[in-house]
Amino acid sequence: MPDMDADLHGIYDDAGDRLGQEWEDETEWDGNEKYDRSLDCVHEQADIDILTGRAVCSCGYSWLLSAKEIQQEADFQAAYFEAMAEDESNVKQS
Repeated sequence: MPDMDADLHGIYDDAGDRLGQEWEDETEWDGNEKYDRSLDCVHEQADIDILTGRAVCSCGYSWLLSAKEIQQEADFQAAYFEAMAEDESNVKQS
């Protein structure tokens, strides 16, 4: 039989075998509320619209970008399209 004092949060059956771990969460969520996926997301991969300055994550969360972030995205997109055009011209020459 396991030492119950060593693992106070474990779930045990009548024979004393460990069945699992209890979930400890300080927030109260009753299951009827709509779950907000954006709470678990780090928003690293978002669609960015440089015309509106808005970024939208796949979880649905959206935010406005700073002028510096918009310029960085515009520079990135310009470099990307230039590289794609160059790659396409190399394929046509082959």
